[in-house]
Amino acid sequence: MKKLLLIALALFGTMSVQAHIQDSTKKEKPTAEQKAEKLTKRMKKQLELSDSQVIQVKAINLEHIKALETLKASDTKGEARKTQKEALKTSYLGKLEKVLTADQMTKFKANMEKAKEKHKKHKGKGKHKRGDNSGDVDESED
Repeated sequence: MKKLLLIALALFGTMSVQAHIQDSTKKEKPTAEQKAEKLTKRMKKQLELSDSQVIQVKAINLEHIKALETLKASDTKGEARKTQKEALKTSYLGKLEKVLTADQMTKFKANMEKAKEKHKKHKGKGKHKRGDNSGDVDESED
């Protein structure tokens, strides 16, 4: 009986410690500025942006991310939301086209398609692994 009680206490203690560890490892959501910085760094590496382009692209990324966050926080749903999101994407790509070279834009669009396919592939399979954002360029935070 004592052994059973000890095993139960040990099991309960282990579960309590694990729950505490999980709570303490939850990260705060990144700010729009942090998201823009991360996306810009990835684009700089993938597209070999010049210093001048980095500054311009970072501003475009920040503006786009803030607009997406505003849309996400709004009450807009369904088709209206989809339409607004597409308009934001079109505007974003138009602004990038003014800053990037034709080759860079082609690479960027190819990277977007890869990210889209990766997203479709993983959609419906449950939660994504934390930190598994290798190589994706998903500027359309939903």
